[in-house]
Amino acid sequence: MIATPNHWHALMGVWACQAGKDVYVEKPVSHNIWEGRKLVEAARQYNRIAQTGLQNRSDVGFAEAAVYLREGNLGKICWKIFIGSQSIFDAPQIPQAVCGAEESLSKHGVEASFLLGEAAHIVQFLFSEYLSVTPMQKSLSYEAYQKLAEAYASLIETKPHNAYYDRPAVFSLINDSTDKTILDAGCGPGVYTEWLISKGAKVIGLDASEKMLEFARARNHERAEFIQANLEEPMPFFSDQHFDGIVSALAVTYVMNLKALFGEFNRILKNAGWIVFSTEHPFFAYKYFKIENYFETTQVSCKWRGFGTKVTMPSYFHSLGYISEAMTDNGFAIEKILEPKPTDEFKKADWEKYNRLMKFPDFICFKARKVKDIKQH
Repeated sequence: MIATPNHWHALMGVWACQAGKDVYVEKPVSHNIWEGRKLVEAARQYNRIAQTGLQNRSDVGFAEAAVYLREGNLGKICWKIFIGSQSIFDAPQIPQAVCGAEESLSKHGVEASFLLGEAAHIVQFLFSEYLSVTPMQKSLSYEAYQKLAEAYASLIETKPHNAYYDRPAVFSLINDSTDKTILDAGCGPGVYTEWLISKGAKVIGLDASEKMLEFARARNHERAEFIQANLEEPMPFFSDQHFDGIVSALAVTYVMNLKALFGEFNRILKNAGWIVFSTEHPFFAYKYFKIENYFETTQVSCKWRGFGTKVTMPSYFHSLGYISEAMTDNGFAIEKILEPKPTDEFKKADWEKYNRLMKFPDFICFKARKVKDIKQH
C-alpha cells in the first residue's frame, strides 16, 4: 500500500510492480496523465495488479447525483469548469504547489526537502531516465510458441518426449520443494508449476508467450502467479534472494547468453538455493544440426510436427563446456548431471523412439546449487 505524500505515488507504484508486488495506491495516483500511464504500463509489463482508492465513485450520493443529472433535472448544461493540475498532458513536472510551498517554508527557516522529500526534485529525472518502462523484447521462440500454444497445451500430458522422458527426469532431481518459493522459468502451459504446487511449493511461473500463460493460468487457477517475461532479459521485478529454487524445463536452449541468465538466477536465488533444468543434449544437437564448430554458440532451427501443428522452431546450440561454465562462473556448484532414459510409458507410446533413446540421449538435465553470491554490474 502506498500512502506517502502525493508526489511519490506513481513512482513508488512502478517500483512495486518491478519488485513483483501488487500495489494499492492512494489517490491521487499521479500528478499528470503521463505518470499515470507509466504505472499502467508497469502493471501490464510485470503482470501486477495496480489499484487505487476511488471509493467515491461508489458513494450512494454521487450515484444518485449522476442519475439526477442524466435525467435532465438540471436542465440544459451550457458550460462547465474543470479544476486540475497545470499541464496534465505534459511530461512530469514538479507541481506548482510544491514549488510554492518550498519557497514559503524556506522563508521561515524550514528545510523544504525535510518536509517535502527529495521526490519533489527528482521525480521528473527518475521517471524519464530511470523508470521508463521498456516493452519486453520478443524471445527467439516467441512466434513459434504463440502459434503452437493451444496444441502444445492439449498434448503435453501424453506427448512422449515431454510426459515420459523430460518430466520424470526433472522431477527426479527435485526433492526439497515443500514450503519453498520456486520459480518455474519458461513455464509453458504450467504442467511443472502444477506438479510443484502438489508438492507443497509456492510457485511463480514465467514465460515469454502470453498464449502459453493463458493455458498456465487456466490449469492452475489462482494457485500460482504468472509473469510474462523473456529469459534473455534481466528480471528487475524479482528482488535479490527471492527464491529457494528454480526449475527450467527445456527453456534455456532459447537463450543465447547463458552466463547472463545464470548470473540473474544467482541474484534471485537464496544462498544454498538450487536450480534444476533440462535442455537439448549437446551431443545430440551437434549431430542433428550438423554443427561445424562444437565450441561456438550457434543459432539453429528445425521443423516441429509432433504437436499436430507444423512450426519452425529456432533455438541455440551450446556446448557442454559452455553450459557448465555458465553455472560455475556464476557461483553454482553442479551437484548432478542426468542423461535420462525413457520410461516404460514411452515404450508403449512409441517403441521405435524408445529404442533409440535407450541407446543415445536427446536431453540432458542438471542440478546445481548456489554456493556464493556473484555481484552483477
